[in-house]
Amino acid sequence: MRLFENMLLSELFALVLVFARIGAALMVLPLFGEQSIPARARLMFALAVTITVTPFLIPSLPSMPQSAIALTILLVGEIMIGIFLALLVRILFISLEVAGTSIVTQIGLSSATIFNPMISEQTSAVATFFGLIALVIMMQTDMHHMLLRGILDSYGLFAPGQGLIMGDASESITRVVSQAFRVGIQMTGPFFIAMMMINVALGLLSRLMPQLQVFFLAQPVQIILGFILLIVTLTAMMYVFVETIGVAIQGMLAPGGGP
Repeated sequence: MRLFENMLLSELFALVLVFARIGAALMVLPLFGEQSIPARARLMFALAVTITVTPFLIPSLPSMPQSAIALTILLVGEIMIGIFLALLVRILFISLEVAGTSIVTQIGLSSATIFNPMISEQTSAVATFFGLIALVIMMQTDMHHMLLRGILDSYGLFAPGQGLIMGDASESITRVVSQAFRVGIQMTGPFFIAMMMINVALGLLSRLMPQLQVFFLAQPVQIILGFILLIVTLTAMMYVFVETIGVAIQGMLAPGGGP
């Protein structure tokens, strides 16, 4: 009877330890951790994933600590690892916000905002559109499978009980933030060039035809050409973003990749 209780307690400890990392990650990761998804549904999904994968992870898990303090430290460490890994992926979505905000500023629609269900805030219409399109593409390309696989592979990168090295974690976050802004500016490059050419053309036109009210002509031209350029470049911009996300996930979460 005592042996059965010890086995049951050991299994329960393994389940809780795995759930700490997987649950924390799935509450933050894109696709799985969106604010529009009820928290109860996210927790149930995380629990289902935990129950499925725990038998395969038991050999890599440490034995249950004897003290409550050691157990608490172990669980907090696993939660921090899960949040850290998910946060690296979530930060990359900043590039969509950067791109959308830059585009609407260039074409003169910076005041046009709508509710963004991804972050439960008002953002630019283009940024919200980019975010929804990116989620659909990630589902179509099975990138959600890659995210789940990355969480499981993280056990080879961060052994349970190892914890995070804060210096390396800070460096990884800084690098990912820089990459997110770089991708965002890269996505909006065509708009910067196009709007600059339009402004130069309108400036020359005002010099050649002083009687022309260029101010009233500029905004409609910028909006119309901006939307045309958005339609033409949308596929390329989403390709750049999804490709960046895929490479980043493989580099940060795959075994041996390291952040």
